[in-house]
Amino acid sequence: MVAGSLRGDFGRTAQRFCWELLDRRMAHVIASDAHDARDRPPEVLATVDGAIAARALPRTLAPWLTREVPAALLAGADAPACPAPAAPYRRQKRRWSFMR
Repeated sequence: MVAGSLRGDFGRTAQRFCWELLDRRMAHVIASDAHDARDRPPEVLATVDGAIAARALPRTLAPWLTREVPAALLAGADAPACPAPAAPYRRQKRRWSFMR
């Protein structure tokens, strides 16, 4: 996952999808799409910390997503287990606008 998508830099749809992936613990790495320090700066940690706080997710996810899993992948090792497994997923009922 790209930190800019989590922040909403690429639109609301991409941001909502990122939230869903985090909520279900389906994201394993959040990285930077930094091109330079001015236009797309590498602000991964601040973005992830803010997102985790905003969604009331366990704080142990931040280092796992930004340091522990990437380090394991670069070392050729298996990714460590998620420190905070997701709650069971409950499918939300859709409310269609024509049904109101």
